[in-house]
Amino acid sequence: MVAVNVDPQEQSPPAASGRSVWRRLGAVVIRSVSPKVGEIGSIYGLILVGSLMAAESYKHESHLDVLLSIMLTLVIYWLAHAYSLALGLRIESSASLSLRSLWEGLLGSASVIQGALTPLIALLVAWAAGASSQLAIDLALWSAIATLVALELLAGVRAKERPLELVLSCCVGVGMGAAVLALKALLH
Repeated sequence: MVAVNVDPQEQSPPAASGRSVWRRLGAVVIRSVSPKVGEIGSIYGLILVGSLMAAESYKHESHLDVLLSIMLTLVIYWLAHAYSLALGLRIESSASLSLRSLWEGLLGSASVIQGALTPLIALLVAWAAGASSQLAIDLALWSAIATLVALELLAGVRAKERPLELVLSCCVGVGMGAAVLALKALLH
């Protein structure tokens, strides 16, 4: 069973000075860009957005069209993940449908959005630097793949894997990245 913390005091931030608001915002961005390794939703969100970048890379749409398409699809997947979590918890606990169960599902699935932030930030930074839509999407796609490999390496280091095991772990991340690149190749 998945435990979801829904403490109302944690959900609404206290009023603060402008300086502390910026510090909190910075902390949120840093936490979002480096998802917790144990959060399945974060990894799912990362792979999802990488796949979306691969799918969008051949359309050559405007920056706004690409961003809206990716964001809309991401929100739909987040809602589907949240609904699945809420329904699964209801089935497991024999509970009735309630706003609370739906809210817990949304909160429990927020890591899907969190994991997607790395490639989305790469996309926005590339556009801000003047990159074309194609180049920005490619950079975002490669940032997703690099993050997968880095997370595999981090997981291996935390597990105190031997060097050969670390190489194998990284190969799994590379394999997932290769699958995303294969999607891009198939669509072209």
